[in-house]
Amino acid sequence: LVEAAETRPWLHALGARVGADKAAIAALPSVTIHPGLAGLHVIETFATGSPMVTADIDYHSHEVSYLDSSNSVMLPADASADDFAAAVERLMTDPEELARLQAGCAEAAEVFTLQAMVGNFADGIADALTVYRQG
Repeated sequence: LVEAAETRPWLHALGARVGADKAAIAALPSVTIHPGLAGLHVIETFATGSPMVTADIDYHSHEVSYLDSSNSVMLPADASADDFAAAVERLMTDPEELARLQAGCAEAAEVFTLQAMVGNFADGIADALTVYRQG
């Protein structure tokens, strides 16, 4: 990526970012392209209103189940780079579709909150302990 950025003025290889720096950068794109393993990055795209374009691969983390046609574009597992480019181009040239997905991200951000995830985790532990005690 660093090498490719040397010959492409529109490509910036920024490396890892954290905290406010990460938040500022994450809020920049209109669309997030994520061809590989998607996990908590799904939640970040909701928070930033940047619909994810990804592929339906077997090794995503469970957060990928939060994606649907109201907040993202899910391509087939065998999607090519050209397929990703076409999906992004479609969104960037169809402002109504992009706005619909961005609104879906905002709605998902209201559902998939840190508080909700912590509560679900605690409930899961409590349920597991109940089952364990019942033997």
